[in-house]
Amino acid sequence: MPSDYQKHKQKVEEMNKILQECSEDSRGLARYGEKGALEIILKYVFNKKNYEELSDVLLKRFGSIREIFSTDMDELYTVKELGRASAEHICFIGDVFRIESIEQPKEDSFLTFNSSLQFCRELFNVYVKEAMYVVYIDNHFHPIVMEEISKKLSTITTFDIKKILRKTMEVNAEKILITHNHPNGTSTPSSQDISTTRRIAFLLKEIGIVMVDHIIIAGNKYCSFRKSGYFDGVLD
Repeated sequence: MPSDYQKHKQKVEEMNKILQECSEDSRGLARYGEKGALEIILKYVFNKKNYEELSDVLLKRFGSIREIFSTDMDELYTVKELGRASAEHICFIGDVFRIESIEQPKEDSFLTFNSSLQFCRELFNVYVKEAMYVVYIDNHFHPIVMEEISKKLSTITTFDIKKILRKTMEVNAEKILITHNHPNGTSTPSSQDISTTRRIAFLLKEIGIVMVDHIIIAGNKYCSFRKSGYFDGVLD
């Protein structure tokens, strides 16, 4: 009777064989189609015996593999055929691939508005769900560090705002840029987007830090808070 290690090794070899076939085909995993590719992932990565049924359930519910691996854990928990452990693994893998696909800002990313906008657009090319990032910038408009603050600006808390202020001082940033996306395609900021951003900008101003901009990306559309006048009366 094969040991657990031998079983694992066999699965790895089977998966490697599939990946090798994909590498020899310009279409890669896409050669199997969306459903076939998902079945392979569910069978060989998640060891799901009901992989055919489960792939149907997930694709019907979320629409695509990209959506599945971008879905919040709480939503995946509601798919009873999946199970909590697999839901957590999917979220983890999705986060890993998302992080790996994000390039850190280049030195000249924020010298002009157009370069800042280009960076924000490239950043959210890999997102399906809403997310918000803060880029901490030095006095020469060179990025110091970038971090994700919240999945949604509407859920940002006082703790998150304090975290931004603390991080700004910790890395000796002179400026910050906030960017988040609207996957629904509407670039118009909500009233809460505006009030939260103005509050952060005011608090930063009080300690001598400039908010360069807050840019919302919505597909091909965008909104610059600075250009739209949402900073008027706050940064004057």
